[in-house]
Amino acid sequence: MRNSSPDGGLETRQGIVAVMVTMLEESELHRIRVSDVARRANVAVPTIYYHFKSLANVIVEAAYVSLVAFVESFEPSMVAMKQALDHEDETGFMAGLEAFLTHSWSLPIAEEVHRLAPLMTHFRESAPDDVRMRQLQAKGLVELATYLEGASTRGWIVLEDSVTTFVVAHWTCVFGQSVFWNPAFGPLTGLRRYGDGVHLKVLTAMNVSLTDMPIR
Repeated sequence: MRNSSPDGGLETRQGIVAVMVTMLEESELHRIRVSDVARRANVAVPTIYYHFKSLANVIVEAAYVSLVAFVESFEPSMVAMKQALDHEDETGFMAGLEAFLTHSWSLPIAEEVHRLAPLMTHFRESAPDDVRMRQLQAKGLVELATYLEGASTRGWIVLEDSVTTFVVAHWTCVFGQSVFWNPAFGPLTGLRRYGDGVHLKVLTAMNVSLTDMPIR
């Protein structure tokens, strides 16, 4: 049962989550203590337990907020692709797709994926019945697949595999950077121009043999 608290209210709850988001950007989740969260949020420890069942639940909420922010960083390129399709603008679509791919394989995204991976694991383990993360994932997959299918239908890009295969492979590769990655790989999805058009494909920019792959 939650403790009674005079500090009840949505604003206090959101403030606690916001503090946790910041703390997770600064430190690993296993180093965070409820007393530190209370101090940073300028509330009493009982206030945290009034709003949340446990510290783990605060981390769940902060992990979701962080994942939403990660997804939103792709919004400009996603919007550009959608608007280009709506206006039959091939040049605009290709610019949006290239921006999406460039952002996907940028250093900031690699660093953010590395930070988010343990938070996503914590979310799944601590809130197995919470479907918000899966809903966010599904929404992003469907939107990207819809835009790529639209471009393929118009002949703007060539999909070497099904759109579902590419979209799943793309995001699997992006998030796989947190565990299995080497700088020599380079972008693992991208565009290549051949005689029959621009192909969207799974690839690697690595130009040395696997036995010569640099160890860093």
